[in-house]
Amino acid sequence: MASNLLVPQDIRLPSILGYILSGKELEVILKKNQEESAKVYKRNKNLENDIKNHRVKEEEYLKIIEQLEKHNNELSKKLNCYIGKTTIPENGIKEYDIIIDIPAVDYFSQKETAWLIFLSQKLKEKMNGPNGFNPLEPFNSLFAEFKKYSTLACLGCFNIGKTFFINKYNNSYLPSGTQSQTIGLSLSICHNNETITIDTAGSNTSLKVGENRSEEQLARKESTEMFIRDMSFSLANTIVYVLNELTWTDQRFILALQSKIQSLRTEQKINKTLIIVHNYPKINSMEELLVEIKTYMDHPFNGTFHHQIDFKTIKSKDEVVLFFTESVNNSYHFFLCNDNSEFGKKYNDLTIEKIRSTNKEYNDKLDFDKVLLSGLQNNMVSYCKSPSKLKISEFTKDDKIIENCNKENGKILFDKESGEFSVHLKELTEIYEKVTPHKTTISQIPVFKIYPENDSNRENEFKLIDNKVEFIGLQMVFWNGFRPNYDIVKVGSDLRYLIEVPQMVLDEIFHETKYENTKWNLIVKGVKKLQFDMKNSESGYPSEETSLYLSNNQRRDGSFELILNIPNNYHPKNPEVVLEKGVLCFTFKLIE
Repeated sequence: MASNLLVPQDIRLPSILGYILSGKELEVILKKNQEESAKVYKRNKNLENDIKNHRVKEEEYLKIIEQLEKHNNELSKKLNCYIGKTTIPENGIKEYDIIIDIPAVDYFSQKETAWLIFLSQKLKEKMNGPNGFNPLEPFNSLFAEFKKYSTLACLGCFNIGKTFFINKYNNSYLPSGTQSQTIGLSLSICHNNETITIDTAGSNTSLKVGENRSEEQLARKESTEMFIRDMSFSLANTIVYVLNELTWTDQRFILALQSKIQSLRTEQKINKTLIIVHNYPKINSMEELLVEIKTYMDHPFNGTFHHQIDFKTIKSKDEVVLFFTESVNNSYHFFLCNDNSEFGKKYNDLTIEKIRSTNKEYNDKLDFDKVLLSGLQNNMVSYCKSPSKLKISEFTKDDKIIENCNKENGKILFDKESGEFSVHLKELTEIYEKVTPHKTTISQIPVFKIYPENDSNRENEFKLIDNKVEFIGLQMVFWNGFRPNYDIVKVGSDLRYLIEVPQMVLDEIFHETKYENTKWNLIVKGVKKLQFDMKNSESGYPSEETSLYLSNNQRRDGSFELILNIPNNYHPKNPEVVLEKGVLCFTFKLIE
């Protein structure tokens, strides 16, 4: 071990020949030098050991973190949920910009009620900005900065992944899942992709806690869900229908959407795009996805598979985005997987990018206020007796807010007074009394309201059309409004469609034959109005002068539409049409 010579302060060496140290002095100096050298060596050794130990611990920590992440990924796949830390940027979208609260479709039948329109704090501040604001056209003012924008509505059943899709599409962080429920028509404004997305709670949501589970309440719930769904369709350029594993209910609804879009395209020259998103939250690999596609896409739909590939950057089969286009209806089918898995996250991002490029329907100078009010008015006709005109105005401090909250019911889990009551049942009952059900709250600010222009006859005008309840097997079915009965009969070689339309004239009924989905259909639709004076076709009830007396409204009225298939061996065009004694008859001739 090398050492440096330490010289005490009282010893001076001006030159090598000055004087010579004694042996004892030299021994003291050498000893002190060795001690210092030993201390330095020990410190260096300890430092080396510390560094080595630190590296070992760091490697151990990294291995533990890796194991935890692997464990979390495996657990998230099993539980189908996210486990880990979510980071939301400060400027991330965490709440809806606009909420149109629609507690019930017949809500206006109550006095002094209105549908409230809530705005986010950011949008509320924008109203007071330098660009000015027109209270008579609130939505047009809010959307004025858009030179063009697309409206996208997300439809589907409750808790199926609609808000998840919107979050992916807009890079937003809106609350989703079973513990938070979307309210009415909830709108998000995304400047990055120039899109206004419309979210809803979806269909098949349960009645709120404390609501009466009567047939009337169930009918009101179903009618309100259908009305909100119809409104979403009316406001949107692009319709996104989200589903999980395909069911016959999904197929039926998809066919209805396709038929409605085709009808708008041919009759009114209105173009809407339909995108079906198959959301598979348990799929974690391309192999598993292909199994789902082969199971649910091979037979139910006729069309062609396509792919989206960037040949310059693609590294594996997992980066091939698959989508499906139907040959007849020109509808797009896309697939999403478990966003918590490594495969799903990457595949979903690529798929969403493709969906964005597919959505090319934009509004130029759309009068959103007019479209909203006319849509509300037109769609409400199918659910309420005779709805009058609606208007939008500013919400004031004098306006009342009728809380649409979840009331806790007074039921107890177990009756402490009856029979045996163990310690465990007591503990469960005490916990049950303390917990509260999931509640839906609105943090946004009430700014506008929608209400009838005429306030005098609300109860009759906005009364819910009575629903006829039928039980088919174990299924309870609600028939809303007028539903004409019909028969299809053969008379000699002719084929006749006999449809009952009492108290209607031929001019009130629209009918046509149309070729769609590789077949010919007879389409019959109109609006059945109630009359109480057979000599005066303009009279009806309820009105200011007439009302029901000692009876419920058993006669049916409202809009109706029938779509009946015409066999291929009959001439589909120009049938003979006769309306006599309340029966409409279409006669088709056999092709010889």
